[in-house]
Amino acid sequence: MTLAHHDFETRSAADLKKVGSYRYFEHPTTGVWCMSWRVSDTGPVNRWHPGDEDPLELLAHVEAGGRLLAHNATFERLSWRWLRANGHAHWPPLPIEQQDCTMARAAALALPQSLDQLGKALKTPIQKDEAGHRLMMKMCRPRRVETDGTVVWWDEPDLLARLGDYCDNDVETETAVDKLLPLLSPTERRVWLLDQAINDRGVMLDVKSISRAIEVVGEAAKRADDRMWWLTDSDVKKCTETGKLVAWLNARGVPCTSVAKGEVEEIILSSQAMGDAAAQEAIELRSSAAKSSTAKFKKMLDTVQADGRARGLLNYHGASPGRWAGRLWQPQNLPRVDPDRDLPDVMRTLELLNTSKGKTDLIDSIELVTGKPMDTLSKCLRAMLIAGPGKKFVGGDFSNIEGRINAWVAGEKWKLDAFRQYDQGTGHDLYLVGAGRLLGVEPTDVSKAQRQSLGKVPELALGYQGSVGAFITMAAVYGIKPAEVAAIAKAATHENDWIATHSKYADANSYGLDVDVWTGIKSVVNAWRAAHPNIVQGWWDLQDAAIEAVSAPGLIVPVYGGKVKYLAKNGFLFCALPSGRVIAYASPRVAMVEQDFGTGPQKRNQVQYEGVDSKTRRWGKQALYGGKQCENIVQAIARDVMVESMFRAEDDNYPLVLTVHDELLSEVDDVQPPVQNDAANLKHIMEILPDWAEGLPVAASTWEDQRYVK
Repeated sequence: MTLAHHDFETRSAADLKKVGSYRYFEHPTTGVWCMSWRVSDTGPVNRWHPGDEDPLELLAHVEAGGRLLAHNATFERLSWRWLRANGHAHWPPLPIEQQDCTMARAAALALPQSLDQLGKALKTPIQKDEAGHRLMMKMCRPRRVETDGTVVWWDEPDLLARLGDYCDNDVETETAVDKLLPLLSPTERRVWLLDQAINDRGVMLDVKSISRAIEVVGEAAKRADDRMWWLTDSDVKKCTETGKLVAWLNARGVPCTSVAKGEVEEIILSSQAMGDAAAQEAIELRSSAAKSSTAKFKKMLDTVQADGRARGLLNYHGASPGRWAGRLWQPQNLPRVDPDRDLPDVMRTLELLNTSKGKTDLIDSIELVTGKPMDTLSKCLRAMLIAGPGKKFVGGDFSNIEGRINAWVAGEKWKLDAFRQYDQGTGHDLYLVGAGRLLGVEPTDVSKAQRQSLGKVPELALGYQGSVGAFITMAAVYGIKPAEVAAIAKAATHENDWIATHSKYADANSYGLDVDVWTGIKSVVNAWRAAHPNIVQGWWDLQDAAIEAVSAPGLIVPVYGGKVKYLAKNGFLFCALPSGRVIAYASPRVAMVEQDFGTGPQKRNQVQYEGVDSKTRRWGKQALYGGKQCENIVQAIARDVMVESMFRAEDDNYPLVLTVHDELLSEVDDVQPPVQNDAANLKHIMEILPDWAEGLPVAASTWEDQRYVK
């Protein structure tokens, strides 16, 4: 198939990173500087500017249904669409189905998605022009805006010529990348096409309530600053003055070096122990005011388009196992809403936001109803996503899908049986079962608090080789205090086991916990691992399999009874999943490293590879270990299960507008009486088991509403 390549350079007073591509092309100042293009990999690179004669060869290629390749095809498609709406209506439409995207193909191999980093990672003969990139960043923004609103651009002929050279270079780099990257498999191309359709649909936002929430957040922040000034006798004037707050707390005898999120719980406990109510209130004020989630209200308004919808919120294959990542205001990171604890406050707050109260009265009312306005507003973020006129949301979430898959691949039979019994209505909730096993009691004897601390938290924190640190991090998410867990664990742990664990404290990372608290948490970790011998053994089997595969390129190394296979080939370590899809690790090698597993330093072989760091987003050396491999495999399988349900949902008239982790959100016609596109039917669709997942217990909970309140 002959491919054509193209790349646009544009300009706008809108900030592309802030508003996203869809809103960007709706802005009145947006325009196209030029397009570089070629037909075939060897054809000449041509350049086109608005006002030039049409690029007839390229237009004929598109008109004939030819494939058009770009890096970040969404942006190029929207550029093409903008041109057709602005003086070039005679150009043929460019449907998603005729596009190919090297960014998507790179993502599927866990390679960098930015063209400059990708070219470096692949060592292409032609690299992205860094000096030209700096020029582009200047020319894409206004030179200045006159007092009468006239926008003045960087449009001197020599600058335009240099920008054109840069655009030509991008096409050359893209062509070089295209030659090195395999095409997406037919299934993965179908996934990418669906991703593009979902991003094109977008989701409607409650603009009025968001605007009102922004007013309240601003007033709440001002009040928090005033209260902080009063509490600290003007030593700390604003909640953002963290250094001054730390000094003030230390001066009162409350020890702390930071007021970062992970330290707040301990500071509150110290304040309570000292009976210092002012110190406790000050740190709680800081914690509430520092909620980054409330900043999403402003980000939502930045992205919303004239029709009230926000688009381009998903990043295909944004995580290496294949799951989607969020863009713009990060829908993947919206605070969870507990239906019993949080939802009543959320609904009351939404009612208040839709009154005519002034912002002072409004925040007074929210504070009276919920106690903590900033916390409550944060929980309202999900509900700002609304179904369009005449529509409703039908959503579904896979129930504990990662726990189920981890047990399935490892063959943890007791746990699989427990999941099946629960799904059939003959067994107990798995968090009750897990807590009961740790406590040595029947699930019916587990309290609600124990279900959270010894059932839910261990299940979410320990399945991927996590230990004490992972437990306390997850416990903090659910407001569970380590000391309380440790006390329960001590009562449930045999004395000899307690003493043996206690003795390892000095050689371990204590995470700032005293010896008894650390011992209690570690006892929970040990008990969880003892209850899951196959999962634990799987961590070591995976690590050994990766080392063996990298040490012997071309050798297929099965693991998990053959459900998963490793193969090192063509500069990658591939992990073949039950679905047939692969996870890829670039440039793998076996290195000798020194590690300490609590028994002193030991030298071990370890697989290292090149990957994108999840924190810095930069390309560099990464390390594989059993827990990480397990996490990647489980999350990848969960993604593949969800993808099949997404295809079925689309085919059965559930147009998807968002996917969040293991959750689907569709927007359907709200008709009476209900037809097939209701929650019960979506549940059936989601629970159909893929052919390759025989024996995997899958369950989903579904709902329908006018708002995204799940």
